[in-house]
Amino acid sequence: MRAAIEAAPFATATVSYLVLRLLVLGFISRPHPMNHANTAVVLMTIPWVLLHFLGLIVVPWRAGPGHRIFFVSSPFSPKFYGPLVAFALIGAVLMFGRFRKRRLYLFCTLWFGLALIPEMNLSGLDPDVLVQDRYLYLPSFGWCLLIADAVTTLAAANESWRKPAFIGAAALAGLYAFVLFGVQRFWHDGVTLFSRCVEEFPEASICHEGLGDALAKRVDLNGAVRELSTAVSLRPEHADIRWDLGVIEGRLPSYTEAVTEMRASLLLRPNRSAFDYATFADYADAAGEPAESERALKAAENLLDGKKEAQVVRAQIRFRHGDVAGALQILNEMIVRYPDMPRVWLLLGTVRMARKDYEGAFVAFERVSALKSDFPVPHYFAAVALHHMGRNAEALTQCRLALAAAPDYQNARALLTEIQNHDSAGK
Repeated sequence: MRAAIEAAPFATATVSYLVLRLLVLGFISRPHPMNHANTAVVLMTIPWVLLHFLGLIVVPWRAGPGHRIFFVSSPFSPKFYGPLVAFALIGAVLMFGRFRKRRLYLFCTLWFGLALIPEMNLSGLDPDVLVQDRYLYLPSFGWCLLIADAVTTLAAANESWRKPAFIGAAALAGLYAFVLFGVQRFWHDGVTLFSRCVEEFPEASICHEGLGDALAKRVDLNGAVRELSTAVSLRPEHADIRWDLGVIEGRLPSYTEAVTEMRASLLLRPNRSAFDYATFADYADAAGEPAESERALKAAENLLDGKKEAQVVRAQIRFRHGDVAGALQILNEMIVRYPDMPRVWLLLGTVRMARKDYEGAFVAFERVSALKSDFPVPHYFAAVALHHMGRNAEALTQCRLALAAAPDYQNARALLTEIQNHDSAGK
């Protein structure tokens, strides 16, 4: 009773927050758009999910970025009645076992279950991530308390057991720490993380999507298309994955395939940003669909920041069709109005390169790097411009900067090798 009274202010704050959330958003929690499980399926899956959470606490070296858990759709599945039997046995032992501290152990068990209740709203989760290690921070306290009390009780019961009990507990803690420290390597970078996810859960679209995005950041575009295509095959109704696939295909460039994917994505979710519509317009023009391109540009211009996004693409289209002077006129006006827009400077540098104005191109690419320091592409183009000017030492530096940001950037690696071979031949 005393604990309930002391916790009352916190409960009041929680309830007040939930009421305000309901009034403002109209819901407390809503289903995930990719999650189509009904209430019966969710209820049949909860025991299976809880058993996996318990396993992660007891055997923590199973921790990782992905867990291959599917929804349970039949009451006759072992994944439904198996966990129920296991939990019934645990409950029977706790209720009827001869434990001097039964109430404490029941408290620890209830702590574990109650702390996981929010995560049991499985319909609100992506179906590929029903179990995540991070949900166990609070529930793990119950397990730690139970084990600590069991060890100290054993040590107090018999003097001869005292030393072995504490040595065993220390060894177990050391083993857990060692194994869990090894798990950290999976979070080293995006490619490592999602490669592990794909290895653990190859049927999960979200894992292939994450790996595709990570590979795209490394400018491994073929690898990104491979993974995103797999993600689309697993979830063809996911508009954003199809869009991402189209964007990467356009960068290869495979414009026809890009437009096909992006058009399918727009049918699924037409409310996209001005930047997205402008990108689609660019690829549609490159794919030989000027009418589609113009419709997309007009759609972009009606959205927030759409006029400047459409201007960039109109400059790109003029450049593509040989109107270099027209492209330069648009871009020179834009760098005055939008001096901090990387896309404008990147395209300006490309146009200047086409006119063999390598010094001007290098200045533009340097500006992009200053605005977006982790972007490898301007470093590569800066290296190309410097190489044309015979400034190979500086070009090598730019190649190395591009490869530091994207180790799989094949164009940068090829240019680096070309310059090194050229310098070696000259010597």
